[in-house]
Amino acid sequence: MFGKKLIDKIFKDAIETSKILDKEYENMRIDNATRIAGTKQAINQKLTEFQEQKKAMTAAFRFIRNK
Repeated sequence: MFGKKLIDKIFKDAIETSKILDKEYENMRIDNATRIAGTKQAINQKLTEFQEQKKAMTAAFRFIRNK
């Protein structure tokens, strides 16, 4: 009887630990997805700024050339 209780306790602890690890893993996945989305947004913002600067410089060169 004592051996069965010990084994049951070990399995119960293992299941609880597994649930905790699953929650931690899911939290890590959410944090990483949020960080990746933020990085993509920042990259897209920089790309937009670069494209606007490129258009402005192209327009300025066209203006200087056509003078």
